Amino acid sequence: MDSEERYRRELRRCVLCGSCKAACPTYSLKHAESAGPRGRLRLLWALSTGELRPTQAVAERVFSCLLCGACSRQCSAGVDILEAMYHGRAVLRGTDKTGDTLRRLVRFVLKRPALSARFFRLARPALGPLLSRVGLGGGALMPAGYALKDTGTVFAPADTRSLKGRVLLFSGCSVNYLSPHLGESFIRVVNALGYEVVLPKREVCCGAPLRAMGFAADARDFARRNVEALRGLKADAIVSLCPTCVVTLREQYGALAGAAVEAVDAVSFLSGMIDPNHVLDVRAAYHDPCHALHGLGQYAEPRDLLGSLGVDIVETEGGCCGLAGTFSLSFRDLSEAMLRSRVDEFRRSGAEILVTSCPGCLFHLSKSIRGERVFHAVEVVEEGLLR
Repeated sequence: MDSEERYRRELRRCVLCGSCKAACPTYSLKHAESAGPRGRLRLLWALSTGELRPTQAVAERVFSCLLCGACSRQCSAGVDILEAMYHGRAVLRGTDKTGDTLRRLVRFVLKRPALSARFFRLARPALGPLLSRVGLGGGALMPAGYALKDTGTVFAPADTRSLKGRVLLFSGCSVNYLSPHLGESFIRVVNALGYEVVLPKREVCCGAPLRAMGFAADARDFARRNVEALRGLKADAIVSLCPTCVVTLREQYGALAGAAVEAVDAVSFLSGMIDPNHVLDVRAAYHDPCHALHGLGQYAEPRDLLGSLGVDIVETEGGCCGLAGTFSLSFRDLSEAMLRSRVDEFRRSGAEILVTSCPGCLFHLSKSIRGERVFHAVEVVEEGLLR
């Protein structure tokens, strides 16, 4: 069965019950059928049968999906809604003229990250104000002054006589180029636990942003390159600080590259490895990244991990932060509405800090929560373990 047949089969499985809409962040804001999973699936079915022709309006509905995965667990018919959305975006990519320039720019950056990072660093004085005008937090999305891999690719504990094993850190684009300090924090924590950390030299982008933008062939190419780069490397675990990378490597590489990569996220890896010490006296709200919550089924692990260090977790309503890759630029009003909800929940909670496990969520939430009050879970673990 080819991909087109599988795609149509998934679309036919939808029984139009509408249960998926209850979990959809965009539907909850717009209350329009075409802004929810059922409506989007119906549009894709109509396109596949020729009932509808590709138009800008149809493309905008399909590209307005966050790809958060919240709807998938609600589907009683078991429709692979995410795969349908990915396929639909590949079909509609050429139709969506509004987002074409942005997608091509991001594609260029992902395919030439080192070159792009050097350019953006040199152009920082001019680009900073421009990024601020389009809602990117005064240029906070600019690359750091160095890449994580510039600091080395093999990091051993101070005492190698009691070496427990080796961990491969799949840094991903955001940690390697935008937030290398998160990777360094993870390395220090894992070294302190007795593990050597290795950064795969030939690692490329996991491919998730490319799939989301409809560049299916590029995503498959990146997946095959990563499978080849990781093949034969001996390690006790492959870990990423980005839940999206983990979901892509583990859940999507089977279809993209013919071989899944058994990766885990940093929170799952560290859970159970830290002896309870309750040294931190801080009240925190925890933001569940969509791909950690819906893609990895993770909820208790980060709370238990942080709680073992003495962090008092305050629960909030929760939901998508509104970043979702290029969604935050293409659908700014929806993105900002989601961000405001998360920020307002945090402010009402009485928590001192906000913790998450996704570099993208951390960036987006930090745009509105100032004063170094938003942290990756690994940074909090480092503070509790090495203070």
